[in-house]
Amino acid sequence: VSYAKYTPNSRYILASTLDSTIRLWNVGSTCVSAECAKIYSGHKNSAYSFSTAVLNFNAHQFIISGSEDGNIFAWDINTEEVVQIVDGHSDAVMAVTAHPNKNMFASASLDGTVKIWRDR
Repeated sequence: VSYAKYTPNSRYILASTLDSTIRLWNVGSTCVSAECAKIYSGHKNSAYSFSTAVLNFNAHQFIISGSEDGNIFAWDINTEEVVQIVDGHSDAVMAVTAHPNKNMFASASLDGTVKIWRDR
C-alpha cells in the first residue's frame, strides 16, 4: 500500500497499491477491522505513491486517480468500471483532489503542472 485516505463519509478507506489497483475498504462504524469492498484497475501504478479521491458529480460518485502514463482515470464507484480517461499531462499524475462542493477536481503531475478540471 502506497497511499490510503478516508472517503468523505468516513465509512471507507481508499488504498492505492503498486500493483496498479485501488481498493475500497469498508471500515464500517467500528474501525477495528476492514473488508475489501471494491477493486479499481486500468491505470498504471508500479513505482509511485498516487493520491486518490472521491468525486461527487451530478449526484453520482466516482473514484479518480492519476496514472504513470500521464492520464487521469475515473471509475464508477459502484460498478468499478472505468468511465473516463482524461489525457491531460505529459508525465505521471501524482495527485488528484476533488472539490468538496462543485463538479471539479485538480491534478498535479511530474511534468510540473497543476490543472483544474471542471464540468462544462
